[in-house]
Amino acid sequence: MARINFVALAAAMVLAMVALPSTVSANEVAVGEDAVLARSAAFDPLNDPDIEILQDVEDTDFDDILDLDHDEDAVGELASNTTAVRRTRTHKHKSDKHRKHSHRHSRNKIHVSSGPSAGAKLISKNQFVTWYSAHDLLNPACGAGKWQPSPRSHVAAIGGSSNLKCGDFVQLCVTNKKKCVTVRIVDACAGCNTPQHIDLSKSAFMQLATGGLDQGEVHGVHSYKLGEKITPWALNLFGGKLERQGNKPY
Repeated sequence: MARINFVALAAAMVLAMVALPSTVSANEVAVGEDAVLARSAAFDPLNDPDIEILQDVEDTDFDDILDLDHDEDAVGELASNTTAVRRTRTHKHKSDKHRKHSHRHSRNKIHVSSGPSAGAKLISKNQFVTWYSAHDLLNPACGAGKWQPSPRSHVAAIGGSSNLKCGDFVQLCVTNKKKCVTVRIVDACAGCNTPQHIDLSKSAFMQLATGGLDQGEVHGVHSYKLGEKITPWALNLFGGKLERQGNKPY
C-alpha cells in the first residue's frame, strides 16, 4: 500500500480553504452587479409608491416662455425618427421674443433651487453646459420611444467619457447666481468630448445662464449626483421609464 503524504495533503487542504473564499467573493460581486443592473432596469417611476407624479409643471421664467413655445412647435413638426449630431454653435434668436402671452405657468419651481439638495454628492466643480433643441431632442438614446422630450423638459445628454448613466439625476448649480436645476440624463451627446461637458435642454440651460440662450455656454458649474427617486416627479420635465435605465446611452 502506498504511503500517504500527510504533509502534502494538509498543505493542499489549506490552499483549498484559502482559495475558496476569494472565489465565492468574486461570484458574489458578479451576482451583486447583475442584481443592481436588474433593479435599475426595472425602475418605473410611474408605478413606484414612493414617488408623487405630477403631469405638468412649468419651471421656465415668464419672459422666456414664448421662445420655448416657438421651438416646441417646431419640434412637434419633425419626423419621429429624425437623428442628428449634437449642435455646438452658439444659438442666435430674434431680439423681439419677449412679448405678452397667456401660457400656463407656475411660480413654484419644484426642481429649481438656490443651492444643492441635502445629501447630494458632489461630482465636479468645473462642469460646463451647453444647450440643444429641435430635432436633437427626438428619440433620446436612453428612451423606449414612448416619450419625446421638449424644449421645456429638464433633460441632459452626455459624451462617451462621462461616468453618468441613463436615468441618473444631476443637480447643476451656478454659485454666483445662486441657482440650481435638476436634470435627468436621457441621451448621448456626440459633441461632448470631456466628462465636464453636459448638453442641456433649453429650459434647464436658461435656469443657469445669466445671458439667456445667446450665452451659449456656462462654465464653472458645480454638479451633484442625486438618487433615482425624485419626488415629486414631473412627467413633462423628466419623462417616464427608460429602456436603457442604468446603462450608458451610447
